[in-house]
Amino acid sequence: MRKVLLWISVLIASSLFAQQGFDLKKYVAFKFYTNGINDEKTADYVARTLEKSQLSTFSAFNYKENIGYSIVTDAYYAHEIEKYINNMMNVRVESYEIVELTEDLFLDIYLIKGNALSSKSKQLPPFISMGPYTQLSNDLYALAKSIWIKKYPDVYNSFFHSSPLTPEQIEEQNRKLNRKN
Repeated sequence: MRKVLLWISVLIASSLFAQQGFDLKKYVAFKFYTNGINDEKTADYVARTLEKSQLSTFSAFNYKENIGYSIVTDAYYAHEIEKYINNMMNVRVESYEIVELTEDLFLDIYLIKGNALSSKSKQLPPFISMGPYTQLSNDLYALAKSIWIKKYPDVYNSFFHSSPLTPEQIEEQNRKLNRKN
């Protein structure tokens, strides 16, 4: 019972902290269809350049699908991002569209950035450092983690429960206990 109460309080605290730190309702997300991002290094470079130039608060690009996402504070940034990418890099934005910034989409964007989308349901999201923006890094991670815990509570709970013992392990434990008595 104590474990359940502890888990619930951690979940609530994480959720409250995440909502205070990075409120999805205050941002707009765009999906970019690109050409010229052919590897993970280029995808990361494009995303980090947009963040460093402060055109995007958070970006991630998937070179396998030739798409990318940018989370911005205002919709007019989408056109600025398109111009910047087309004029400053060997990458082209073919088109873009506004997308609803849901918790699921945010988690996917975060996992694309952390190169962990394939292990989405198996492990916690990785911590992503946003360079000198420590608070933003912490806020983004807290939000991604709280969404992930809500989405995969059984996997999260399994991290804290030891796996059942095999019959051989039970027998070994009994032998050790019998030796002490």
